[in-house]
Amino acid sequence: MADRKKLILVTDDDELLREQISATLQRCGFETIEATNGENALKVFAERTPDALVTDHVMPKMTGEQLIVAVKKLRADLPVLLVTGEASQTVLLNLMQYSRFLALYKPFRTQMLFKALTQVMSQPYLGEYGRRFFRLNTNLEVNSKDFQGAIVANVSLGGLFIRTEVKLPLGSQIHFSIPALRTEIDAEIAWIREEGNAQNLPAGYGVRFVDLPKEKAQAIQSFIMREMSRKRIGWFTDPEDEAHS
Repeated sequence: MADRKKLILVTDDDELLREQISATLQRCGFETIEATNGENALKVFAERTPDALVTDHVMPKMTGEQLIVAVKKLRADLPVLLVTGEASQTVLLNLMQYSRFLALYKPFRTQMLFKALTQVMSQPYLGEYGRRFFRLNTNLEVNSKDFQGAIVANVSLGGLFIRTEVKLPLGSQIHFSIPALRTEIDAEIAWIREEGNAQNLPAGYGVRFVDLPKEKAQAIQSFIMREMSRKRIGWFTDPEDEAHS
């Protein structure tokens, strides 16, 4: 018995582009079903069980971002490829909270569409993150009178993770500056990861921002988006293109 073809839901209000994407994926061995906008896609989603979603961002009635948020609530493990030339870094930052998500920049070559979709479909599902914000891995120095030699291992719009040898009690109120962000921050220790934990992850402290002023939140967001853009985080990058660049 032949294996069932993977069903891909293709959503785009541009009829020509939608049909081109569908035709390309069919030639690559997929089965496709089309939707003209986000609302239509949700109706199709309720009737069929697609193996992945390929969607544009700028569409009438519902943006690609809104569609992705909606389908992830229905099925968090669904692989999603956002195909766009207009989505902002803010949109990408919002969507990076989801497992099995990737963006492909328009215009693209046929082979890139296949590679990007295959990549996102092959990613392991890491479970629902349970976090409101994407976390950017970093290696930033911290200046503080309370703890010396600390390093920020990751940062988000809600807080960060600090590695330090100084013992900090749960709930501690801390004040520090991060030179790379050019800002001072008030925060508290929200959770502690001890040495020798079951996941064998680095020990350190989960830090939650406290009464973060708007201008400081904007500075952190700008830093995260600059790093995402510089490292192409969230965007599909063809290894063959990188090898020849």
